[in-house]
This record gives sequence, C-alpha cells and structure tokens, in this order.
Amino acid sequence: MLGRRRNAGRLLGSGVVRGALGDRHRVAAVVLGPPSCEPSALAGHPPPPALRLAGPPQLLPLPERLGRVPDAGAATSRAAPPARARAGCSPRGAPSASQPPCRPAARGTPLRLASCTPHARRTCGIGNRPSRISSSTMAALSVPVTAMATESGENGRLSYAVSAMQGYRDNMEDAHKAVLNLDAVTATSFFGVYDGHGGPAVSKYCAKHLHNELRKHADFGHDPIAALQRTFLRMDEKMKTRKAAKELCEYGGNEYWENYKKAIHSSRFRFCWAEKPPYDGPISDGCTACVVLIRGNHIIVANAGDSRCVLSRNDHPIALSTDFKPDVPGERVRIESAGRSVTVTEARGNIPRIDEGIAISRSLGDMTYKDVEGLSPLQQPITALPEVRTEDITHDAQFLILACDGIWDCMTNQQAVDFVRMYLASDVSLAYICEAILTHCVATPRGRDNMTVMLIRFKITPPPPPLPPTIPPASGHSDDKVPPAATTTEAGSSSRS
Repeated sequence: MLGRRRNAGRLLGSGVVRGALGDRHRVAAVVLGPPSCEPSALAGHPPPPALRLAGPPQLLPLPERLGRVPDAGAATSRAAPPARARAGCSPRGAPSASQPPCRPAARGTPLRLASCTPHARRTCGIGNRPSRISSSTMAALSVPVTAMATESGENGRLSYAVSAMQGYRDNMEDAHKAVLNLDAVTATSFFGVYDGHGGPAVSKYCAKHLHNELRKHADFGHDPIAALQRTFLRMDEKMKTRKAAKELCEYGGNEYWENYKKAIHSSRFRFCWAEKPPYDGPISDGCTACVVLIRGNHIIVANAGDSRCVLSRNDHPIALSTDFKPDVPGERVRIESAGRSVTVTEARGNIPRIDEGIAISRSLGDMTYKDVEGLSPLQQPITALPEVRTEDITHDAQFLILACDGIWDCMTNQQAVDFVRMYLASDVSLAYICEAILTHCVATPRGRDNMTVMLIRFKITPPPPPLPPTIPPASGHSDDKVPPAATTTEAGSSSRS
C-alpha cells in the first residue's frame, strides 16, 4: 500500500471524488460566484489536488474547508504542509511543527464544505458532521441555489409552464400544482402556487391535497366560489388531524415536526392505553395560497396571502388578487379586534407584522394565530378564508401570471407583463420565459426569497372581422324592389314606334 502511487482524484459531475485507491468520498459542491474570503487569507493554504473548481480559483481557507478553527495565537502565515499530508493534516493525525493543532468548530458554526475525507474526519474530530452540503451552508456563502424545477403542458384551451427556484433561502418552501383536467364534466383546469414559511410541510401538504378536496366538495359543480372558500377553511381543519400530522412531520422543516416525529416513534413502545403525544396542528409554520380555476370562459381566482395573480389584457395588467398584509385597513380591524396588534419596527425591517411576527394576515396553517377562544375562524387574527374574484376570457385576454411574493418583490405588474410579452414576441416557449423570469429576479438586490412563477396562455381565436355595411343602389330603389329588365319584344316594339 505504501508503494502505490496516490494520484489526484477527479471531480465528476455527480460530485464524487474517485481516488486511485478506489475510495469514493462525497464532496460538498462546486461553489461558483465571487470569492468568499480575502486573498490574504489564502496564504499558506494551497488547494488540495483532488478538488478542481470550474472557473477561476475561489477556495476558502483550509481550516474553514475542514470545519476547523485555528488557535487564537496561531500565525496567519506559515509554511505549506508536507507533501504526504492529506487535506491539511499530518499523516498520523499529529500536529507538525509547521502547523498548529486544530480543534473542532464550535457548535452551530456552519461548515463551508460539509464533508471531507475519512482521514480528515478521524484526525480533526468531526466524524459526526453531515456527509452532504446543506442549503444553509450555501446561504452562508451568499451563493444562491439556482437549480430550477420546470414543467409544462397544454390542452385544447390553454398552455402553461411553471418554474421554481430555491434562491438564497435555507430551504425550498414553495410548492405548486397544475392539473389541466381537474373535472371532465365541468371542463375545469386547476393551477395553484403555495408559498410556505417556517418550513415546507404545509405548502407541500396543500399542494398535494387542496385540489382533491375542492373536487370532492358538494358545491364544486354549481357554485365554485363557495366551494373554494369552504375548501380553504377545510384544509385548516384537516391539518389538525393525526393522520395529517404523520404526513406533515415527514415533510419536516423545523424542530416542531422533528420533535413530534420522535414522540410518535417513542409512543409505539408504550402500552396501548398510554396517552398519545399532544398535537394542535401546524402551529409554527404555514403557507399562502393563490389558486386559479379555468372553467369555460371564466377565470376564478382564490387568494389567501401575498401571492398574486395578474391577467394581461391588451398588454395591460389586471390584478386579480389582493396582497393581504397586516396594514390593509380591513385586515388591521380584524387583527386588533382579536386582541393582537400591528407593529412596524426597524429591527424587523420596517415591515408591518402581527406582534412583530408574521407579515401576512391570511394563510393556511399558522395555528398560533388562530387560537383565540370565542372567535370563529373568520374572526381570528389570521384567517384562511380566501378572497375570490372572477374575470371573463375574451379575445383580448392574453395570459395569466401566477407567482409568489418572491417574484413580485422584484417586479411590478406592468414590468412582468412587458417581460413576458417581449419574450412571446420572440417565439420562445413558456418554460423558457418562466426560467428567464427567475434568472432576472435572483440577480436583483431584492431577489432573496424562494421564487415560483406560473404562466397560463389562452388559445383564443380572434373574432371574425365585421361585415361591410349595406349600400343601397344608385337608382334609389331598395334591393327588394328593383324593376325587372325589359324583354326583347318590348325593346323591338318601342324602336318601331
């Protein structure tokens, strides 16, 4: 083994470093973008030969890449480690004279690279570190996760495309759903965008179940407006059941669901009469919901939260939803009547919030803001009741833009309509336009949120041109009283006379 050559590994597309000894080690990711440290901090830390990054060198200092913090008294400039050292550690794991000893990073300190070689994990004492890079590490690096999830489809009446991006956030908390043929009897299509907060559990749950609950409602066929309102309220009740709790805790996203999942597992070893772990629904997370139904020549939009639906008609935007913030006059009255207050503080970004907490006034989930005794679900500080609007599809209706607030923080309604119209004039696909919108928004200073955008384009045949007006003949006779033409006999007799 000692006589074998140790060749440098190759960085494969799957993120696996394959060495000459047959070892397979997970590496975190190829970090693109601006350097995350000062050039002077790289002195004495040459990059390991196994890691070749695309583009110009943008490596972090070696102790940070290994999750170690040098001693306070260590010199910032020192000699390079021996040639046989792997990832900055001595061959036997003992500190050398030219390299000070290292200690594990403090608890809570994010790793710049979430894993290293097994040798480095043994010698540096970070064997309990995760073996994959987390999205919070990417956020700490100020590098957005720009991978996009895109889908598209069409039927005889419309075509659609949707694209989503995690961006700078720690987790992807958005979800969406598109069903071209939700109900064949009524020819209804369904589209929805769900913007989660506090975790992805509620948004994923609603994206999976809300349209099915809507279709099963008794009023869905003849009164879709009432069906939408009652289905939104029904989702809150549904998420309070233990059956829904098992699914929600599988999505996870915060400590509440992790603790509840552990409690469920521990309760399996108790006696059958033992008390089950308490459950009050998703108390610390929720989601906004903006849903669109296309039925015949009608657009029906139900919105609870700050996601938005915009219709482009003759290149002009028409907002089909309201951004429900706590400072909206009607929302403020309901919040204060329920005993809560609307606050705006500099520490919380000068954004209107409910008791310096949540920054929306309608959502699904968020049971902490729906527990005032003696009040109905419509009177709680936060309600799930959606606002429902309708609009007709005419020959001048072009497309719908359905997006979460991560898009509308970066673009106005008119800017979004102009952006889409410009790309449609270039004859590109809707999926390409959705991805172009995400790329544009994530590059703006305000593009720091999860982003989801959906485009729905109508296949409308332009009306036929109007018929020309009827012009009477020059003789003044109407069309139904034109004198008959003279016969040959009458013409001959008149000539002889």
